[in-house]
Amino acid sequence: MRIYTFLLLTLCFPLTVDADNYSDYQLRRLLDPTISESAAEKKGKVHIYDGLSSAKVDDALNHHFERIDNMMFTQIVHIDEQGEQYVEDDGCD
Repeated sequence: MRIYTFLLLTLCFPLTVDADNYSDYQLRRLLDPTISESAAEKKGKVHIYDGLSSAKVDDALNHHFERIDNMMFTQIVHIDEQGEQYVEDDGCD
């Protein structure tokens, strides 16, 4: 019985390991696009990022400026002076 448990754990373990450094697919795509995602952007594809923090948006714009034409941000989350979060009213629903 123990050998079956060991085999089951060994076979399933790789399925439970997070392959990305980013838990959110949007952040992964924004900050570290795959080769195919980069190729699609070079062909003109625009990706819409929804609900990201203003800090992440600023980071992307500062570090990935060459890709800015392929990014659209909606519902950006900001923090006001009291530390409260609010969503930017960008007219997108």
